[in-house]
Amino acid sequence: MNVELKEMRLRNFKGVIDQTFRFSHNTIVKGTNGTGKTTINDGFTFVLFGKDSNGKTDFGYKRRDNNCKVVHDLEYSGELVFDIDGVEKRFERVVVEKWTKPRMAKEKVLSGNESIYYIDRVRCATKKEYDLEVAKIANEDVMRMMTDVNYFISQKDDIKKSMLIKLAYGVSDISQADEEIVKEVLLANEDLADFIAELGGVHVKDYNIKIATKIRAIKEEIEQIPTKIAAKKETMPQEEDWDSLEAVINENKNILNNINEQISNDNARNAGATARINQIKSNISNKEYQLLQRENEIRSQVTNEEFTTKQKVQNIDIEISRLTTSRNLDQQRLSSDTSRSKILENQLKEKRKQFELIRSGNFVFNEEERKCPTCGRDYDSELLQSQKLQENKSQGLALRSEYDTLNQEITILTQKIDVANNQINDLISQKSEIAYQPKDVSSLIDKDAKCLEIRNEIAVLKEQLEISKTSTQGYTSGLIDEKKALEVKIQDLTKKLGQREIIATTNKQIDELTIKQNALNEELANLEQKQEKAIEYQKAKDRQLLMRVNSLFSIVSWDFITEQYNGNDKIACNCYVEGMPYQERNRAGQINAGLDIINAISRAENVHLPIFIDNAESVVEYIATDSQKILLKVDENCSVLTFENK
Repeated sequence: MNVELKEMRLRNFKGVIDQTFRFSHNTIVKGTNGTGKTTINDGFTFVLFGKDSNGKTDFGYKRRDNNCKVVHDLEYSGELVFDIDGVEKRFERVVVEKWTKPRMAKEKVLSGNESIYYIDRVRCATKKEYDLEVAKIANEDVMRMMTDVNYFISQKDDIKKSMLIKLAYGVSDISQADEEIVKEVLLANEDLADFIAELGGVHVKDYNIKIATKIRAIKEEIEQIPTKIAAKKETMPQEEDWDSLEAVINENKNILNNINEQISNDNARNAGATARINQIKSNISNKEYQLLQRENEIRSQVTNEEFTTKQKVQNIDIEISRLTTSRNLDQQRLSSDTSRSKILENQLKEKRKQFELIRSGNFVFNEEERKCPTCGRDYDSELLQSQKLQENKSQGLALRSEYDTLNQEITILTQKIDVANNQINDLISQKSEIAYQPKDVSSLIDKDAKCLEIRNEIAVLKEQLEISKTSTQGYTSGLIDEKKALEVKIQDLTKKLGQREIIATTNKQIDELTIKQNALNEELANLEQKQEKAIEYQKAKDRQLLMRVNSLFSIVSWDFITEQYNGNDKIACNCYVEGMPYQERNRAGQINAGLDIINAISRAENVHLPIFIDNAESVVEYIATDSQKILLKVDENCSVLTFENK
């Protein structure tokens, strides 16, 4: 569809009373500053959308008199005549004022404005009907992109990137375009096929967030394992030659058995007493072994409690550090907001003083405020004073709103800091309550109820043993002494042998922790590889997209810089003109870049619209375009608007 503006009529619009302007495929509008070039552009957007060329709805479109006062009770209108594929189409917007007379009032007051719409000089029933007809040409955003060389480049990066993707893939749904990009990435990067299949349609950003969360959890778990292993090694008894120790015990037991047998043979008459003594001794040995096991349990429990307490203290220190950092940042913001609040308070006082000066008539206006910039005449003093009072009041209200909002934020920050201080104090109190205090293991063993019970049982058995011995006074004294020495030796060796089970259990736990550490490291390496693959995949998508996007333009190119691929993507859409950043090009280069962008959009939308180019005097040669160009040029030799149709 080819759309050209053939004619524009403005009535009581800005500085125009009633004038018709005619355009050709290429029209040059010349004039000095202030002659109305921008009015032409504003008239175009006013008729179609009720806005000026900057997109503002609240702009001064009503005609003013020589004193810069709005001339009321008029029709303020604009009419556009288009040639759409050889068919003429007219659009007209008319604004009329609505006046009412309040009760008890002497004069009527302006209560609002009413807009009336015409298409081909037939009045529309509703604004919606009018807007639908305009949208048949193009919707507002697309039309502004295609009629203003500066509009597209001024949009936010995400909007520009979204539009470029739509242009490149010819779809309105970004998700459809993403499917096409993925297909192209697969064709160009076969090694990414497995990774894309693993994504399963999940967005790479969400995938990265999930992977990053897993990596953090695994690293935290890995960091704790060496501490746990070290704690177990510290409590583990010293290794011995257990086989030799066990052999020595058995050897001594055999000797003891022989001695007992000799004593039994020599004292057959005391066989019953001897058997009783041996049984008591066996019971004493078993009880002493139970006592050793219980003592080792207490030692192990104390070690674990000490480790747990230290871990709790460490966690509290980490939380105190985090809260302190957050509180310090809030205190910095509080200091900044408090300073800003004082500045606003002073500004409010100044506004009040100025208000009183204006109201009393003692305020001195500068020349720029007193004179109309268009005609150079002095404004009416009462109107000027009223406008200045209104301006002062609006600024004062804005300052008061900002001042109140800031004070609310100060109150919130103060409360937040107090809460943080309370939390820190609570944590410090908790830390002091659970602070690690070394325990006297020997004292704990001495006071342990089970240990006391076993010792008492041993003492009872020993008393029984002494009683039984009184009936065996006939035993050979040398054998008895040797027997006692062997029993003491076997007891000591048996106690030492009991450490073997503790060492075996501890070594098993250490091995399990080591196996777990290796498995976690392997899983971590696998996740980090997936993270790298995600980065490679995202870069491949950006490369593929850029190839398709940049092929749409003749002098313009783009790049999309994503600074992070860990789930916190930063969207960028940088424009280059013949290899140079858009911002560094002169005005001519920027205008031609805008034309190149409009050409691409025109091809995608299959429509050509009139292009308004302001500051056109800065361009010597334009790139080719099939669209109508309306060039607004500053020319000091033209004191009134001059039209050149080519």
